[in-house]
Amino acid sequence: MNDITLINMSIARRFGKKVLFERNSVGIFYLVAVLEKAGFKVNFHEHFLDHKRSFPEELRRFIRLVNNPSNLVGIGCHSVHLPFVVLAVKEIKRLFPQKKVILGGIGPSSVARELLKTFDFIDAVAVGEAEDTILEVVEKRGQDFKGIKGVVYRDGKMVHANALRLPIENLDRLAYPAYQAVDFKRYQIPTVITSRGCPFGCPFCCLSSFWGRKIRYRSIDNVIEELRLLVERYGRKYVFFGDSTFITEPDRMVKLCHRLKKE
Repeated sequence: MNDITLINMSIARRFGKKVLFERNSVGIFYLVAVLEKAGFKVNFHEHFLDHKRSFPEELRRFIRLVNNPSNLVGIGCHSVHLPFVVLAVKEIKRLFPQKKVILGGIGPSSVARELLKTFDFIDAVAVGEAEDTILEVVEKRGQDFKGIKGVVYRDGKMVHANALRLPIENLDRLAYPAYQAVDFKRYQIPTVITSRGCPFGCPFCCLSSFWGRKIRYRSIDNVIEELRLLVERYGRKYVFFGDSTFITEPDRMVKLCHRLKKE
């Protein structure tokens, strides 16, 4: 039996008769990696929203992903996916009332309290970085969110917000994303993040509130080893650097580029 079903929400991009998946969402693959490293069994899926399908059809496709013995379901999404995710969670709780559902990602994080106060079928939201948070959630089988930093959760009719979890200072301690779970037939250009955080507070963007206003950098050696893994084990020729602020530190960027050229 799996300890958790993790689902990443994405969108099918259509160009004529072709469906194109450009780049993977890297965050959820960090969660898979940290859970598997700790010895937990993860049932991982991606659900690609497709505007060509009707809502009932999309919902049936989604529900098939959670129709398994795991009683803990985690769903990662952006704001654009939230309307569908909320309705999907309502259906999950109708069909499988015993399952605990926790949302995460940039979309739910910024409106965690509002989501739980408005929709009484959502059990919890992981706010911000979730690598350490998800470990505690799975250790408790999703049965007790009390005291887990970075979680907003429901207890009966009450909504509680635990203390925020401090950002991870040493990003090098994280395992590399679980690339074995990435379908490279869909994603030919993997996403790599070399830093987290954004010092700006643009009103149209929630990245600074999600990652924090301080930029935290991975070491260049750590980044190079991840790129080596992608090239040697998975045969990737290109990567997409998905940093919020890739060029904020010009000296570091130049050093990374020199290392790329050297390697």
